[in-house]
Amino acid sequence: MLEAVAEKGLRAKIFRYGNLAARFSDGEFQANFDSNSAMGNLRAYAALGCAPYDHLDDTVEFSPIDATARASVLLAETPEECRLFHVISDQSIAMIRIFRAMNDMGLKVRFAEPAEFESVFRATQHDPEKAGLLTSLIAYNTGSGEEERILLPMDHAYTYQVLYRLGFVWPTLNEDYIRSFINNLKGLGYFDLSEDDGGR
Repeated sequence: MLEAVAEKGLRAKIFRYGNLAARFSDGEFQANFDSNSAMGNLRAYAALGCAPYDHLDDTVEFSPIDATARASVLLAETPEECRLFHVISDQSIAMIRIFRAMNDMGLKVRFAEPAEFESVFRATQHDPEKAGLLTSLIAYNTGSGEEERILLPMDHAYTYQVLYRLGFVWPTLNEDYIRSFINNLKGLGYFDLSEDDGGR
């Protein structure tokens, strides 16, 4: 696309998005919530019933869909020479905070040593009732003998600076937001341990 802009005069903007997540206003998800990889990871941990200690300080970025839409509209109105944006929230949430919220809401995820977690993970892969719920986590899991996945860094500074000048600031993602979207997903049966209905 950038080549077409440079060589053929195409008028275009490129928006790269992060983890599109529930609305900030009320915790509601878009219609395709069941294909959201980040939410799939949470469902996988709920199916496993545990998470490893060495993942508790991992962070996940959530870009609320309503805030993302507002940012996108503002960026679409920028001058033509402003072409490439990373429309991604400036906040990340530690997994320990998400697991604590899940536990408080009845989705029990105990904490285990890495070796025990690996054992539970391997065993659950052979459980026909739960195996289908692990696909999101399997995609990012690296066990013994597997190649480590490397995430390429992205520089969001330019996009943030443009948004600041347009009067936009990402909303603060607090405990209420976490509980709100988990509660909505739970109400939709998303965490039900059955793959026959797609988890719903």
